[in-house]
Amino acid sequence: MKKKLAALALLSATGLASAQSSVTLFGIVDAGLQYLTASGADSLTRMHSAGYKGSRIGFRGVEDLGSSMKAGFWLEAGFASDTGAGYATNTNNQVDGASGGGGLTFNRRATISLMAPWGELRAGRDYGAAYLTHSGFDAFGGVGIAAASNLTLGLADRIISPKGVTHVRVSNSLAYLLPDTLGGLYGKVMIAFGENSSGVKDKNDGNYYGARLGYKSGPFNVVAAYSETKTLQFQNYKDINMGASYDFSSFKLTGLIGTERVGVYTNDAIGFNSDGEVKHNSLNIGAVIPVGAGAIRTSYTMAKAKSPGHDKLAQGQMLALGYIHHLSKRTTLFSTYAHTKNDSGAFTHRYNNGLVSSERGGNTSGFEMGISHTF
Repeated sequence: MKKKLAALALLSATGLASAQSSVTLFGIVDAGLQYLTASGADSLTRMHSAGYKGSRIGFRGVEDLGSSMKAGFWLEAGFASDTGAGYATNTNNQVDGASGGGGLTFNRRATISLMAPWGELRAGRDYGAAYLTHSGFDAFGGVGIAAASNLTLGLADRIISPKGVTHVRVSNSLAYLLPDTLGGLYGKVMIAFGENSSGVKDKNDGNYYGARLGYKSGPFNVVAAYSETKTLQFQNYKDINMGASYDFSSFKLTGLIGTERVGVYTNDAIGFNSDGEVKHNSLNIGAVIPVGAGAIRTSYTMAKAKSPGHDKLAQGQMLALGYIHHLSKRTTLFSTYAHTKNDSGAFTHRYNNGLVSSERGGNTSGFEMGISHTF
């Protein structure tokens, strides 16, 4: 049950308290045990956070302004349940804007909104327009060793990492969201600023724009999304994707296809020069099968990066199988196994389930089990 905190306690000192205002404390604590293996590397056993849901704590609130308008805020901080440490955020959507981890930051979301019948205006740090396809149409919800994004976001998160800093969340953003009264149609348009001085050569770095448009009716859901981040080094980063799902009652089928792109990529460590645009194409298909008080989850993911003259910058496949068991509406036990196979003919072998292989084309595997509690 959500902990409701009366806004009176926060606002009475200013005399602005209203019966139509409230603040909610919410969060998730997720902890599990992982066992990871990779070709050419020692195995690793560790405690880990975010096997089923990302651990977080947050505050959100809404005030009724009258005339069908509302104001709201959302502050959400991620943390590692095994150590209590917080995660870093980013101030300018660029590598040099990364903050140090350790203390809590509202890295997951920090937004203020104005809501009305015509939709919502939202400002702050939030999910990018294209990322929600990677998590929302993945049988594993984009979390844990079996997350589809381990491969579908492989260009930003594995190959050119840590240069891809807007593939999940974006800072300094302004967004418009369609109202939920359009017969199943939903969407979001978003821009963000890198906040560089106008006189520098990379003045546009960190500038972002994106959009998503979807339709949901009963058991059917489909969406398409596009995002682009300006970066002089890679001649811009793009994420273009589509996702769809259908709930057949006896099981839910999910799937997504996407392509990430950068204009150029060079890696002296492996002797690679793209000689043009790098395209990273991916596919994921999965299913969630209800079983009693739980569900079986399974998925297949493949990804391949290529550029002119280089058909295989990276290529890999992942198979995953898991089970979740709901002890209550708020507490869930989970277990997951995932295996990733990298192509030995590729330049890189960065696709993994948490432990990187030291061999070109090396395979990686992982098993995790744990508990997740929502409050």
